[in-house]
Amino acid sequence: MFDLFADMLLQTDMKSKELRFAAQQAISFEFHFTTDDLLPTAIAKPSPKVQVTGTLIVSRHTSSYSIQSTALPALWLLTNELCTRLQCRWYDRGGVKISYKEPLPLSDYFASVDDHHATRVALRIAESILNDASHQFRTIEKRLLIRFKDGRPVQINHLSLLMRQTHHNLQRLASIIQHAQLERRRSASILACSTNLLVSLMHFHFGLSAKKIANISSHMNPDVVSLNLAAREVGLAGWEEVADMSMAFLLKNNIMRRASKSTPIKPAVQAATLAFPSTTDTLKKRIAIICHKLDPVK
Repeated sequence: MFDLFADMLLQTDMKSKELRFAAQQAISFEFHFTTDDLLPTAIAKPSPKVQVTGTLIVSRHTSSYSIQSTALPALWLLTNELCTRLQCRWYDRGGVKISYKEPLPLSDYFASVDDHHATRVALRIAESILNDASHQFRTIEKRLLIRFKDGRPVQINHLSLLMRQTHHNLQRLASIIQHAQLERRRSASILACSTNLLVSLMHFHFGLSAKKIANISSHMNPDVVSLNLAAREVGLAGWEEVADMSMAFLLKNNIMRRASKSTPIKPAVQAATLAFPSTTDTLKKRIAIICHKLDPVK
């Protein structure tokens, strides 16, 4: 354990012998995130940064590693760093085979999928309400301009008051949309870490080759943040739409084809429209089916 992370552990003030003895079985790391990366903005702490601990435990008898953390992004970062260092260490000695024997954490992954979908739904609703309020504000402006140009204008009555209230409502809705965009960015970061972690665990759990896991990763599209760069949510082909279509294609033309080699399946060429899903049940079901089909034991 000490040799794997020697470049990081030697930066401490402890002596080399004491540090080597302390790092034989467990090492803890401290990650610094912003609260927007980990918690919903409504319950986030006022502090702009939060410290998260990730612990790496090694077993002497079974040569297995256990990774624990209080936040999923830190869990993915620590897992990826451990695997990279193990592969670099044993590269000149025939390589190393990493395996994962525990069940895949699909329930935790699906929770991050639902969270990301919920933030997108909230943003779409806020944008729709803002669009209606903007239309009302423009209508009031047109009526005031007509009365301003009229030689004998009628009384405005409460139209000016309605305009001021609509303007205040627009400002309030703009703040709500800004908050919803931060929530979408937070959930996208967590979903990206969750997808990368799940793909890596699928690689180690099923013993897939680098080519096969690269194919699955390209269909699951871990780069969730890049799909949320548009300023508006409406009209955006987000991660759920792309991943759902990709999972359907992967399941029909790759997974099922290997399951029934005697009856080859012709790939569908017809175009399909990426519509925003009302729920993520279909996407989660397809991901679960793919994991089930990849399991050689079942």
